[in-house]
Amino acid sequence: MATSHPFGTEDNSSSSSSRETTTTNSLSRFPENRLSECSEEWVDPPSGNLECVACRLGRLLEPVQTPCAHTYFRGYILRSIRDAGRANNERLDGRQMPDHNETEVEELESRFNFASRSSERPRPTMNEDLTWEFRALNVQQTGSEQQQTEIDGLRGVVNELLGICEQKQTEIDEWRGICEQKQTEIDEWRGICEQKETEIDEWRGSCEQKQMEIDGLRGTVNELTGSCEQKQTEIDALRGTVNELTGSCEQKQTEIDGLRGTVNELTGSCEQKQTEIDALRGTVNELTGSCEQKQTEIDGLRGTVNQLTGSCQEEQAEIEGLRGHSNGLE
Repeated sequence: MATSHPFGTEDNSSSSSSRETTTTNSLSRFPENRLSECSEEWVDPPSGNLECVACRLGRLLEPVQTPCAHTYFRGYILRSIRDAGRANNERLDGRQMPDHNETEVEELESRFNFASRSSERPRPTMNEDLTWEFRALNVQQTGSEQQQTEIDGLRGVVNELLGICEQKQTEIDEWRGICEQKQTEIDEWRGICEQKETEIDEWRGSCEQKQMEIDGLRGTVNELTGSCEQKQTEIDALRGTVNELTGSCEQKQTEIDGLRGTVNELTGSCEQKQTEIDALRGTVNELTGSCEQKQTEIDGLRGTVNQLTGSCQEEQAEIEGLRGHSNGLE
């Protein structure tokens, strides 16, 4: 005969062997070694490599982090609650649970996602939620002492989880204080950042003004660059002319050096000729003195000659007179 209970029906005529097949219950899914795992420090595994620490089924498709900082399958947690009172391997969904209607089941599922809960919720509310989640386990099942034992075991697990939750809540409160302190520091830094932003805006305006001045100077530099290039072209042309003149000057210098050698030779020759001229001038001076002396002698002789000439003329006149007288005498 089948008797009804809050989680479904149970066939009292089922054999003990069939009851043994129903031992896959919440206690088997929450053995004692699972409690020690709840006290371990949780470290987020690499993304995409999450694993349910309860059933070890591999990668979590719908990870749910409980207040004890462990992550489980979302469906695994709900199934553990719903299947706590099943009979003959009968799996019940939310619509078959008499304690909840469909809306309450949705609330149950959404509230059990601890990862989405805000840390601002007070500890008593969180504990009450956990108590409410497992309230369905407190059922009266006539003739089912084994399931009641399992429910008591689950209740012990829940109590230990609540203790862990309280410890984690204390840590959360401490971290909340740290967060508030950090928020104060962040606000201070935000004020500093706003002040620096104002200074940056001022510097940006100054930089824009300087940029305008630089643009003006760049235009002037471009003009000067063009002028310098033109001057450089003229300088290059003048450099070519200078090079030509330098070559011509070097050629003229060579000619001048040749003429200087010739002049030096002529100077030496002239000095030699000057020495000869000086010697000749001495000779000429001596000859001039001798000539002057001879001229004086000549002048004296000329006077004597003139006297003799006059005397001769007189004698000639007398001779002519005598010759005429002689002729007359004849």
